[in-house]
Amino acid sequence: MFITLFISQTLTANAQSSGYGYNREVEVAFANGVNAYIEGDYETAIVELNMVLRANPDRAYAHYYRGMAFKQMGALKFAVSGFSRAIELNPRIPNAQSELAQTYKMMGNIPAALREFESMLSKFSDKKKILRDRGMLFEDTGDTVNALIDYKRAGANFKALNLYWKKKEYLSAIEQLTAMMTNLEDDKGDFFIPSYPDLLHKRGMAYYRLGLFDDALHDLKKAIVKNPDFSDAMYLRGIIYFQKGLYGNAAADFKSTLKINPDNFEAFQYLVHSKKKLKLRR
Repeated sequence: MFITLFISQTLTANAQSSGYGYNREVEVAFANGVNAYIEGDYETAIVELNMVLRANPDRAYAHYYRGMAFKQMGALKFAVSGFSRAIELNPRIPNAQSELAQTYKMMGNIPAALREFESMLSKFSDKKKILRDRGMLFEDTGDTVNALIDYKRAGANFKALNLYWKKKEYLSAIEQLTAMMTNLEDDKGDFFIPSYPDLLHKRGMAYYRLGLFDDALHDLKKAIVKNPDFSDAMYLRGIIYFQKGLYGNAAADFKSTLKINPDNFEAFQYLVHSKKKLKLRR
């Protein structure tokens, strides 16, 4: 009820400022339509907004919300029509063009989606979200080169990192992680965000995948110092110790891993093998 009243008051003011003659029945239908959309009753939203558009065919927000309802229902052609008309009437409706681009993407019409992204980049000053979303489109279509270009322009560091990881380009992943961590260091070279051990663990894993065990150990040790309960880092360090033939160190890490995560069956198996290796050396 509160939402309906708030929307009704807000959109009524918008209607009056946009030159629409006030019509209580139409404004109630508008508020009911938007409220129905918000609550997930898309069929009712469309019925109410149709009533609005019969009275005011050029009401941009009615086209927009009806487009949103159609999109949620999977009626994508009708959604495209709604978003396109809304943008034609009011080119700066927040998210309308982004929703249109995403709808084209859902339809598999990639050229049309890219045209909308290009239009948004020329129209709006805040480009980071647009570039990130276009990067995701490029990635989904297999164009990793352009995806990475957009992610970097958008400052979407984790998106770029994940793409490097998918492509198994571990050297590029290491460069990305190093840049991310450098940006997060304070004047003393320490990190001041809680998640930095995850970045160290990820870089340690990249070093490990490249066979650079000493570099991997350096990062994993730092991660564990800052987070003594970081079982994933302990487990990976144990594997590296095992592969280097340091079975005592490996056994210690696998024991610590199992104290924190008793369900890690691989750590248990490695612990057994480490103990066997140690016995054979005696």
